[in-house]
Amino acid sequence: MTRRLRLSASALKLIGAAAMLCDHLCVILLPGQLWLRYIGRLSMPIFAFFIAEGMRRTSDRGRYILRITAVGAVCQAAYLIAGGNPLYMNILLTYALACAFISAADPLLKGRRGRGDIIAAVIAVAAAAALLCLLDFSYGVWAVLVISAAYFIPRPELRLAAMLVVLTVYSAVCARDGYAYQIFSLASLPLIALYRGDRGMKLPRYFFYIFYPAHLALLWIIRYAVIFKNSFM
Repeated sequence: MTRRLRLSASALKLIGAAAMLCDHLCVILLPGQLWLRYIGRLSMPIFAFFIAEGMRRTSDRGRYILRITAVGAVCQAAYLIAGGNPLYMNILLTYALACAFISAADPLLKGRRGRGDIIAAVIAVAAAAALLCLLDFSYGVWAVLVISAAYFIPRPELRLAAMLVVLTVYSAVCARDGYAYQIFSLASLPLIALYRGDRGMKLPRYFFYIFYPAHLALLWIIRYAVIFKNSFM
């Protein structure tokens, strides 16, 4: 019998990383190659799904959120030094915000409604809403909703259905603003549906945390090298 195709966590994350590389390759080096951005739409839902998985599986949520925030802060500092928009927050900081929200809201949805839990949830929702309004988080509330759907909905088929709804609405909003290619993010869901629940190939522990800033730094170095070379031609 033919074995049914299934994907491990490592395989899915590598697909997400490759899609991210394509997306940033278009943004930084090849702006005319829009097809790379189509591929890049796979990245956010895949990593958002695994951020939710990480929150579900980690034994220390505080350290998990801190790790995401630390890498995001380093990337943000480099972005600001390079002259980036000070109101724009990179995707890792969006993920960290979503994790903080989940951490505060989780006790309420699991039936633990102590006064401290309620206060923490109210503060978390208010803080998240304020930050999302004041700052330009990458994918903003949509990434928070995708991660929340992937975390709070226990049944895999309903989880994917909720992610489909969020991504469809987000794609419609983006199409109205002239970014119709966001619809390609829906192609990530069949891949996520193939997730078999295990780690798969053993990669270095912090491989994907390092990949995010490393590939961006490499692409920007190549861009400035090309600009420098062309200025002397």
